[in-house]
Amino acid sequence: MQFDLSSVETATLVFIGTLVFGAILAAFVLAAGLVALVVLGAGKLTWMVVVNTLMAVVHAINSGWDRLVHRASDVELPSDFPAQPSPGTGTLPAGNLEGQLKGSPTRRIHGYTGQSGQGDNP
Repeated sequence: MQFDLSSVETATLVFIGTLVFGAILAAFVLAAGLVALVVLGAGKLTWMVVVNTLMAVVHAINSGWDRLVHRASDVELPSDFPAQPSPGTGTLPAGNLEGQLKGSPTRRIHGYTGQSGQGDNP
């Protein structure tokens, strides 16, 4: 017995066609999703390789710099850098800073007393 589509009703053919069309759409969506996952996986793999490479480069630079600084700090050159007393700036004499500010223009303009909470203007 041979199968003849002319004996099948139109509604049945439409239903079967809709199922086939849905299956094709589902296969397309699944394939697109698979491709998207592959692309995302490849992108993440590439990103991780780039990040790890950059981190390795930065770590190598920091390690090299650290070794250089420690090696340079171990070298003593006393004849090249004799000890010298550091000179003062000479702007304020040693003593009470608050006493120096009592007559200053800054205190008169802004009301600075040197104590928190008191803003008396002279």
